[in-house]
Amino acid sequence: MPNQRINQWIQIGYSCLVGLAGWIGLISTVLNQSIQASLWEIIFFVLLSATSKRLGIKVIQGITYSLVGVIDLAVLYIYGTPAALVVAASSAALNHLLDLSSTKSWRTLFTLRQAFFNSGLNALMVLASAALFHLAGGQLPVRINTWHDFVPVLAASICWFAVDHLGWALTRLPYGGFSGAFAFIRSIIRLSFLFELLPLPIAVLISSAYLEL
Repeated sequence: MPNQRINQWIQIGYSCLVGLAGWIGLISTVLNQSIQASLWEIIFFVLLSATSKRLGIKVIQGITYSLVGVIDLAVLYIYGTPAALVVAASSAALNHLLDLSSTKSWRTLFTLRQAFFNSGLNALMVLASAALFHLAGGQLPVRINTWHDFVPVLAASICWFAVDHLGWALTRLPYGGFSGAFAFIRSIIRLSFLFELLPLPIAVLISSAYLEL
C-alpha cells in the first residue's frame, strides 16, 4: 500500500509538471508573439477541435482515436504557433471540463488534473511540432507547391505523434516501469499509426482550403 501511494503521487507530480510546462510555454509564447487570428476564429477552432475529439472512436479501453490532431495542426499552418497553442490547450481542457457534469464528486480532482495534464501536453506538442516545422524549412502560412514543401509538414506530423505518445507512455512509469511504458506503446501503436499518424498530413489540405476561402 505505501508503494502504491508513492507511485500515485509520482504520477500526480508528473501530470502537474507536464501541465505546468505546457502552460508556461503557452503563456510565454502568447505574451511575446501576437495571435494572428480573431477571437471568433479561435472560438470556432476550439469548438471544432473539441467536437472532433468527442466524436472519436474508442477502439481500446481508455484510448480514443480522433482527428483532433488534424484540426490543431491545421490551425498551426494557418495562424501560427500562438493561435495553435490556445486552440489545442483550450479544446483539451474543455473536453475534460465538459465531463465534470457526469463525474462523481470523488473523481472531480482527477478530472481537473487530467484537464491540466492533457492541455499542457497539447501545448508541448504544438511547441515541439512548430519548432521542428520551422527547423525543416517550413514557412507560414503553408503552401505546398513542390514535394520539398511537404517535408516540414511530415516532420511536424511525426513530432506531434511522437510527443503525444511519449507523454502518455510516461504516465505508466510509476506503476509498470519502462516495461510497462513499452507495453502500453506496443498495445496501441498499430491502431495509433493508422488512426492518429497517417491522417495528420491532411491538416495541410484543410489549411490550404481554408486560406482559399
